Amino acid sequence: MKWLQNGKDEDKRVDDGSKRKTKRTLCFLGIVCIIMGGMLYAASPLMSWLIFLGIIMLVGSFRMKVRQHAGGKKAKYEYEGNLVHITYPAKPTVDKFYFIGSDCSKIIQDVVNDGYLNFEKFEQTNNGQVRMTFSTDFSREQLQRQHDNRDRAFGGKSFAKMPDYYNDTPQTVGHIFLTEGEPYQKKEEVYSYDEYDIYKDGTKVRTEQRNKRFSHYAMVTYQQVTTTYNFFNLDETPFCDKTGRQLSVSTTEIKERDRKRL
Repeated sequence: MKWLQNGKDEDKRVDDGSKRKTKRTLCFLGIVCIIMGGMLYAASPLMSWLIFLGIIMLVGSFRMKVRQHAGGKKAKYEYEGNLVHITYPAKPTVDKFYFIGSDCSKIIQDVVNDGYLNFEKFEQTNNGQVRMTFSTDFSREQLQRQHDNRDRAFGGKSFAKMPDYYNDTPQTVGHIFLTEGEPYQKKEEVYSYDEYDIYKDGTKVRTEQRNKRFSHYAMVTYQQVTTTYNFFNLDETPFCDKTGRQLSVSTTEIKERDRKRL
């Protein structure tokens, strides 16, 4: 009903394929065997074989290589009817997002290689984070065929010739433009600490800071720097969405330029 109300096509998500299903099944069964073996080992040490079986399954699962989306876990893919929404980066690193133009180009090409050729729209959702939407005009059977061909190519097996829209290298590039704001100064308090090395069993594990106390004032010079990635096709024409907007993503940071003790 949601897709009908929004005018979307039927769900076109493809089947993951037997190799991915086998990998997930081995991982799940391996964990179950290890847990069950651990529970039964107390009653009968002979049940340790179940633990070893689980370990073998987990190792087999980890060693089984399958093709992943470009960007891996750094990008989030959401499928809705004939649309795919990609959020990149999906999660912040520490306390902010880190956008890499070359990674975004690889993600775009990966989506196109899957058969989602139409760049519908985009929006910057956070500082250095973008959400892009692509659509496809292909049938589910055509998308499945392309998915399976790419999996076979990843596995080194023979496969049918890739379609014209497929390319091994990204066909977009992000050009960087820097914008620097006016420097400004801020008086800050500087504190000193006593540092203590913490050891465990004769090995240093960490250093702790204690006895915080005021040391002096410092005049610190800061500057706001904005890095903007404007995306172009390889022929240097702007890479635009369906509305004609060029894909552009910016990140803003406050950088320390100078520090003087008062």
